[in-house]
Amino acid sequence: MLSTLASYVAQAIGASVEFTSSAEFRAFVNIPIAAIVLMPLSMMRDLSSLAFASVLSLLALAYTGIVMFVELPWYSKEYRAMPTTEI
Repeated sequence: MLSTLASYVAQAIGASVEFTSSAEFRAFVNIPIAAIVLMPLSMMRDLSSLAFASVLSLLALAYTGIVMFVELPWYSKEYRAMPTTEI
């Protein structure tokens, strides 16, 4: 997911599509992310500090779901008239 996002950003800056879809680009993006972000997070031994974060993440997911459900009629009305919409 992160390499796909990085490829969109790189293409917006001006990188070629061939380079952003190559294995070298994915390694260039994924290896530093794994080494800098994911490895220190996975080495944590005491997970009790994440108890409050899990409650907050559940609240954030519930809030996102409610907002999407409330805005659904407006999105449907907006995009129903588009010629590219298939129902």
